[in-house]
Amino acid sequence: MNHKGKLFILGLAIAASAFGAAAAIAADNKVFRFTYPVIIPARGSGDEVAGPGGARGLKGSVGPGFIGIGPEANDLVIQVLDDPVLCGVPAPAADGFNFAITWPSDCVNPTNFVIARFITSKGPITITRAYWANSVGDSIAPAIVEQLPAPAAGPWALAALMAGLVGAGVWMVRRRRAGAAIG
Repeated sequence: MNHKGKLFILGLAIAASAFGAAAAIAADNKVFRFTYPVIIPARGSGDEVAGPGGARGLKGSVGPGFIGIGPEANDLVIQVLDDPVLCGVPAPAADGFNFAITWPSDCVNPTNFVIARFITSKGPITITRAYWANSVGDSIAPAIVEQLPAPAAGPWALAALMAGLVGAGVWMVRRRRAGAAIG
């Protein structure tokens, strides 16, 4: 392979990397763990008190990296990956920048956690506020938020990458054979 062929392959690799990076910036797929604390600060005192008991929901907000304002920005999808065993089926919902995950009963207790995946095409996701709520929706305890590793690419992206690499390999073999036939 001559110098131009190597530069062409290098250019293809850089373009593919840039395309993947642009797609990762435009869309986001993050996994968060929300933990119900055992000890929470008492309001107005410096003392700490035990958690108040079962929570029925987890509520919060995303932003400021979330691009778009208004109903057209509402493509946020929430998937509950892990929640307390006896809670029943969770009902995740998103409304603009706000999200909520609710259960049929007050079943989330201190030390329990919920793991949820947040997916959007509007840009990077950050959790700006998260709290555990009672049956009325009032805050009863702050949620401890921790971002967990999420997959960087899905199976379709990996298949496209493999197809591109195979195509580049076939092209290089054909170019080499054509060069050998001429010379």
